[in-house]
Amino acid sequence: MAGTSSSYTSAFLDLGALPFAGGTPFHQSAYGAANPNERDDDNPSDCNVAGRDFSTTAPVVRSPRTLPSTLSRSADLRIRHELMAKAAEGRHRERIDFVEGRMDCDGWPQDLVRNLLELHWNRQHHAFLITYRPSFMRDMACNGPFFSKILLNAILYGVAKFSDRPELQYPEINGGKGFLSRATTLLGSALLHPDYTVVQALLLLCNSLGAQGCSTNAPILYLRIGGVEAVTPAFVELVD
Repeated sequence: MAGTSSSYTSAFLDLGALPFAGGTPFHQSAYGAANPNERDDDNPSDCNVAGRDFSTTAPVVRSPRTLPSTLSRSADLRIRHELMAKAAEGRHRERIDFVEGRMDCDGWPQDLVRNLLELHWNRQHHAFLITYRPSFMRDMACNGPFFSKILLNAILYGVAKFSDRPELQYPEINGGKGFLSRATTLLGSALLHPDYTVVQALLLLCNSLGAQGCSTNAPILYLRIGGVEAVTPAFVELVD
């Protein structure tokens, strides 16, 4: 019995099943070089080690096995890191564009617009944040597709109530009502050529007016127009 126990111990040490005995660790044998006498737990007959030959322990090179789920997680992580890097780069670009005067503020004071936009990006949105800062701020400097004056004014109007900037008391701004007036003026021409920003502006106006207790049908009208624009075939074709 003692001899049998000793042979079992010797067999397992040669097998390399125990990493502390100098054998190949499991994670290496699974994805790289492996012991040819490695026990296959999926094969019941392979559990009988008494009748096996463990004299040969030369490693055999196997092709790496990479699981699809591992590749997917790796790709998602890489994309996430790239988006974070682009967003950080965009934050630096914002400062440069504001200093160099490239931002399209639609005639409003630049310092006020910058302050209100910071409030918009950093406050809690109960109706969800439907604007993406890197795209909006980038296109604000170059008149790109993810920026429009109607969306800018909708953002400024919605966030004006959270600011105490003295510029908001200017007659043309009137505590933020000037932004709403400008947005409604732009709405007529914007509906002739709807895009992402028009739908975003309508939804923001609906949310802002509803939160302020607007007694007219304007919030529902903006919501319905925004919803219809988002599902019309012409808009879907434009988005595609």
